[in-house]
Amino acid sequence: MRKWSSFWLVVLLLLVSAVANAGTREVQGSTSGRYYNDVWKSWSEKPISVYIDDEGNTYIKGGEGLIFARGFLYASERTKMIELLKKGLKWSAIAKKEKLEITKKLGSFMKSGSFKKYGVDLTFFAANKGHQTDVILHMIDFDNMFYEITLYLNPTQVKGLIKLLEKVPQTLKELKKYEKKSKMLE
Repeated sequence: MRKWSSFWLVVLLLLVSAVANAGTREVQGSTSGRYYNDVWKSWSEKPISVYIDDEGNTYIKGGEGLIFARGFLYASERTKMIELLKKGLKWSAIAKKEKLEITKKLGSFMKSGSFKKYGVDLTFFAANKGHQTDVILHMIDFDNMFYEITLYLNPTQVKGLIKLLEKVPQTLKELKKYEKKSKMLE
């Protein structure tokens, strides 16, 4: 009897997760960012993906396993995020040319939740006389305040994130088309 109840629990969980994701779609492609683990004192690459909901809101997921967070952007904020990332690329070129070492805020898309803020924060970072330039992507998960991640994106990774965010309108069209087709089953 125990084997059957475990089986049905797994089936139920699969059905619930399918329903929970019904109104979202992942943007094709991915990029990554560097994550520093304070415990292990080491850097590692963590994946970054983007998905949207049926209202056009954008979600950026960084990390994997237990080390991840999902940042949230309203549909109207996506263009501003792209502009700030492009500004980070421009600053990177200037920092390399002028051999700058600086940390400077690019922008923030933070919202207030029940206990603390959640969302996406962007900071520009240049070190080693401009040889290392990164956009620091800090995210606090919108669903669980304990999930938080800081990723360092070099210019190539920033371009990858911009590319994903620029694909959002097309992905939203596909999601709407899919939802329209699925209504035929009602």
